[in-house]
Amino acid sequence: MLRLKRWRFLLVQVITLEWVEGVRLESDALGENRSAMVRSLVQCSLRQMLENGFFHADPHGGNLLATKDASLCYLDFGMTSTLTQEQSYGIILAIVDLVNRDWENLVALYKRLGILDKDADEEPIVKVSILLILDLDCCGLGKRSRDRPSSWEQGAASGVT
Repeated sequence: MLRLKRWRFLLVQVITLEWVEGVRLESDALGENRSAMVRSLVQCSLRQMLENGFFHADPHGGNLLATKDASLCYLDFGMTSTLTQEQSYGIILAIVDLVNRDWENLVALYKRLGILDKDADEEPIVKVSILLILDLDCCGLGKRSRDRPSSWEQGAASGVT
């Protein structure tokens, strides 16, 4: 049985099951802890998809909290989804391709999974994949100095977008 808390937050369209104190992941108040929280988010999301096949499908900074004990709290389960076993396996293969920087194989996988049309132009997808992997620090995982432009910014300046 669910215990409803904070009745003042209960509406016909919104049910609050529990109030959680924390800082949104998009907040500057996180400081150095942002990288650890993003790593936790990636791990949690992959576990949801690959182990359970059911996942929170809208994990943006406004739907996530960092709690005082450095835990990650998901909010707003209004958008969830499931994965088939084939889709879960496709995610694993995509991760392998990203780690190996095998862009052409990644695009071929996207086509096999139906993410891209079979006749889609591969070149822009390969370019974007390269820019993404080079700019992992956009979510706190890379080592790029904040004084240097990101690969996205460099790509835009040189027309590689």
